[in-house]
Amino acid sequence: MENNKFDENTVYILDSYGLIFRCYFAFINRPLTNAKGENISALFGFFRNLHIILQHYKPGCIFAAMDSVKHTQTTVPVHLQDAHYGGHEKLGKGIGYKYAHDYPDHYVEQQYLPSEIEGSHFYEPGDLGYEKTIKEYLQKIKGRTD
Repeated sequence: MENNKFDENTVYILDSYGLIFRCYFAFINRPLTNAKGENISALFGFFRNLHIILQHYKPGCIFAAMDSVKHTQTTVPVHLQDAHYGGHEKLGKGIGYKYAHDYPDHYVEQQYLPSEIEGSHFYEPGDLGYEKTIKEYLQKIKGRTD
């Protein structure tokens, strides 16, 4: 890896489930096992990658995102669906989409989450370190004062 300088204010977000999935299947032909014979390939791979990230990048803030345990069936809101092909208008795809970078602070109020999980909260920043900066930014762009 290159010897780069990294910003300690950068927030690192791991696609944990994707990483676990890839690590499990990377060892599918010769799985790593513990003394009981249980497959620990995914566990090993996840924590090895986490260790590399922590050692190399020395992040000030890291999040490990996981899929919903409920495995809720969801559908991407129709205005966010693929609209690069002819005929998408007939299906209603991409209509009404607001490009966030065209708005102040690159944020625009619109439905991003599927209706089935709309209103779910996946992260609430705290009041310490860089999380406080994130919290202030979120309050600014959403016009909140709570």
